[in-house]
Formats: sequence, structure tokens, C-alpha cells
Amino acid sequence: MFCRKCGTAINEQTGICPQCGEKTGAVVKENKLQNLFKNKMILGAAGAAAVLLVIAVIIWMQPHKINLEEYVSISCSGYDGYGTAYASLDQEALRQNLYEAKGISYDIEDYKSQEQIEEAAKKAVPLEECIASIELHISPGANIANGDELVVQISYNNELAKKQKIKFKGEEVKETAEGLKPIIEIDPFADLEVTFSGMAPYGYVDIQCNSNKEYIGKSSFNINPRDGLKNGDTVTVSIAADEEETVSHGFVVTQKEQKYEVSGLEEMVGAYEDLPDDVLEKIRAEAEDVVYSTAGQRYDNNTLMKNLAYAGYIMNTQKDNGGCIYNELYIIYKGEISNSQEEFGPITVYYPVSFYDIITSGGEFQYTGSEQVMGSSSIPDSWMYTDGYINPVTCYTDIMQYAVKNVDSECGDGFEIYAAYEAVSRLGDISPAYKDLLNEEAENAVRDCIANEYYNDFRAEEPERVGEILLTAKEADSPSEENKYIVVYSAVVSSDRKWFEPTKVYFPVEFDGVVKLGNGEYMTFEEPIIEGRSNFPESIYTTRGYVDGSQLFDKVVNANRADFTYDVSEEIAAFE
Repeated sequence: MFCRKCGTAINEQTGICPQCGEKTGAVVKENKLQNLFKNKMILGAAGAAAVLLVIAVIIWMQPHKINLEEYVSISCSGYDGYGTAYASLDQEALRQNLYEAKGISYDIEDYKSQEQIEEAAKKAVPLEECIASIELHISPGANIANGDELVVQISYNNELAKKQKIKFKGEEVKETAEGLKPIIEIDPFADLEVTFSGMAPYGYVDIQCNSNKEYIGKSSFNINPRDGLKNGDTVTVSIAADEEETVSHGFVVTQKEQKYEVSGLEEMVGAYEDLPDDVLEKIRAEAEDVVYSTAGQRYDNNTLMKNLAYAGYIMNTQKDNGGCIYNELYIIYKGEISNSQEEFGPITVYYPVSFYDIITSGGEFQYTGSEQVMGSSSIPDSWMYTDGYINPVTCYTDIMQYAVKNVDSECGDGFEIYAAYEAVSRLGDISPAYKDLLNEEAENAVRDCIANEYYNDFRAEEPERVGEILLTAKEADSPSEENKYIVVYSAVVSSDRKWFEPTKVYFPVEFDGVVKLGNGEYMTFEEPIIEGRSNFPESIYTTRGYVDGSQLFDKVVNANRADFTYDVSEEIAAFE
């Protein structure tokens, strides 16, 4: 059979021309094989539909995945090096995404009733909990500089999200900091004026801020320590500037504290060695002038001073707070005085002149000097007095007595031997040579007594040394009171007129204050005197000394035992 449209030869059972598609009108008879294939096709279509349904269910059961990194943004503010970084989550966009995934309208107008609103709200609550579980941690968050890498760590609760068929993903977001404004650096101490005043060690510090920067000019500064200063100390000045506050004004301070060394304070000279040679030369010259001036004003026409020479110094200082707060320098000269009328023989006198408040500042020195010689002494065997001291140890002890408490004292240039004296406390402490010297003086004192005090008809044999006594004070206020060294001589005294029987008289010659000097030499403080007075036996006539050895021991030794300890030679001990 042929197609009636295009003439193509076709099968009689073909219903449509394969060449042009024209229907042929033929009746197609199905056979069993075709029916079987058709049934299978029907069953295949049904299976495919089932498969598609399963696939749809599986797809529907899959969680809605959301990459949180897409909702995180990073921003910076502030100044370069001091900026702050912020991480933020676009909750609105994330919420809209979640609501749409769960079929919740974000537009209130889409709800027709209160019931629909409440139903939507119930669905929204767990979604809001999922959003609330998301936390962002940015590092670093502060002191950010342009170019720093900023990292935001994202954490969330996927177990909570899973219940809503949601799965969050994303761990971190990284960005580079940029756009921070430049910061201004200011040194707050550049225009700070620091001034030290007063006298060490009680100096103090003042500061004056001359900065034209408003914030710096209004800032307060702390000073530690503020006072009680001496040269060489360190003072720390710090500014009370809060960095957060300064950064908010667009600047930072380059340093918060500055150390300053104390200098330029006046200070008391604390040691003799700190006085330059030219200053000492000037002080000695002034002291010499004072001595000559005193001698010219105080000595009469018959008294002459000569051979004046520098004898040394004493310097007393007192320390406190690590510095000197008191000083006094004594320049000591010694000279020889004599009397043209022979009222006294040549005597050496020590003349101390005081200089105090010796201050130095910036290499310059200033001080206050006395206009007179210190001290006064009686001239032996005379009614006259002299300024100064005949005994150099007394000179030293008087100076120390008048000094303030707790001073440090130094002596030098020869006078130190008098400062290093020691009072003897035993007879054995006195050297034999010095005992010989004192014995000679004692014998001369006895001879003078016999020659000057006895009547013309009194006769005395040659004095003989008997023994010696040392009385040591239990308490004493001065070196002259520390001890009494007594040499006992005896002589038989008689009277041509027989006023009394020939009698042995004991003459105790006393030397007050025997001391050993720093150079090993010895000296005493007073001229020798003969102690005691007694009557000759069965006579109205008296004599210096004692006419009985027991009486001598009782009056000289026992009578002083309350205030003195004693050491006696064997000859004297026999009288006890």
C-alpha cells in the first residue's frame, strides 16, 4: 500500500506514514507480544513515579544547609596601631533565609488570622534559638594596625539546628585591616620644666608644664619622691594619662614616666676632705686673723704672743636622710705667750676658731665664721686668764661638749692625737718615763712648799719618795676628773725653837687627769697641788700634808672610796 499524500510504499497495518506523518487510516491489530510490552510500559511508568516519589521524599528529608561565612562581616574603627576590630552577623538576612526554608512568611500581612500568626511564631522560636547559638570571636580585637590579618572564628550549635532540619557550616572569615586613621605621638615631657630647690638632704622638686597641647597641658603629673632630696637622687615624674582617653583625642604619649637626677641643690659639706685647698687656705687665713685680733685686744702691754702656728682642725658633722644637716669646722692655732713682768713663764696656748654652715652649690662655697677665739683658761701661778686653752685635750673635749648630739667628728693635721686620748686607770698604765717626769714635778712642788710655807726656824731634811696612788673616778664629766695620780714624798721637819718634836711629814702631791695621747705620750690637766693639812704633834703649828701614814691613807684613799676606785703602791698599802 502507498501513502495517499506522498506516495511512499508502506505496510498495510501502518497507521502513519513514516515519510510525511500522514495518517493512512489502516486498522492496527495488537498481538499478544504488543500487549505484553504495553503492560510492561504501564508498569514501568508506575515504577518510575514511585522512584520519583522516593527521591522527592529523600530530598525533602535532607537538612537545609547554610554557610554562615556568607553572613559574617568585619569592620575596623579608630587609629592605626590602636584600632578596634568588630565582627558582626547579618541576622536579618540569615533569619529571612531560615524563615523561607521553613515556609514562614516574613511579612505579617500574609497572615489572615491570629491563629496563623501564633502558629508561625511557634515555628519561628526554635529558629531564633538556632540564630542565638551562633557566636563570633575576632582576633585580634584591639590595638589593630592597618595591614593586620583579622580572623573571625564562628561557633554554633548544630545539634539544635538539626532538630529544625538545618545544618550550619563555615568556620572562619579572614580579612586585612585597612582604613584606620594615623595616630599622633606626643612626648609629654618635652615641654616639662623640672626645678630642684632647697638644701640637701631636704630639697624638693617643682614642675611646670609648658605644652601647647590642650590635653597634655591639662594633665596631672605625679612626682616620686617630691621632697627630702639630695644631689644624685633620682626623681620619677609620671603623667596620669589614660591611653584610651588619649587615643580618643587622636594621639598617644610616647612615654608615661621620665626619671630625673637631682642636681644643683645647696648642700652642707659633710667631710673635711670635701673642702678644696683654696677654700681651706682662705679659712685658715681668716682664723689666723681672728687669733691675732683677739691677742691684740685681750692681752695687756706686758703680755706677748709669738710663734703662732697652725696646729690642726676638728670638724663635726651630723648626718640625716643620707645627707649632712650640720657642720662646724674648728681651725686651731697654737702660740706661745709670755709676760715681760715675769708674772708667768712662757706658756703654749691653743686657739680654736669656729666656722659653721659651710655650704656648697655649683662648685661655690660659702660659710659663716666666728669673730673670736673659743674658750678661756687660767694661767698657772698667776691671777691672769687667756683666751683659748692651755691644755689641748680640754680644747678638744670642750668643743665636743658644745657640739650638737650624735655628731661625727674628725681631727687632723696633728690635732688628732688629742682626740684619741685615754684616761689611765691603773698605775701600770703610766710609763716609767712619764712617772719620772711627774715625780720630779712633785719633788719640786714639795721643795717649794717647804721653802715658802715654813717659818725661818723650821728645818726640813731632803724629801724622799714614799710611793704612789691612783684614784679612778667611777663617773666623770671631763678628762680632768677621770683620775687623780698622787705621788707621796716625805721629809722630817723640825723647829730650832723646839716648838714641836722632829716629825716626818707626808706630802701627797696630786696630778688631776693623767691621760695617754694618741701618739703614746702622756699629759695631765692641772698643775700639781699638795693635799691635806695637819698639826704638828702637841703644837699649834700646822703643815701641808699629813704627819701620820695611816692618816694619809685614811684621808686620801678611804675618804674617796665612794666616788673612786684606787690602786696603790706597796709602800702606801702598808699604811692601810
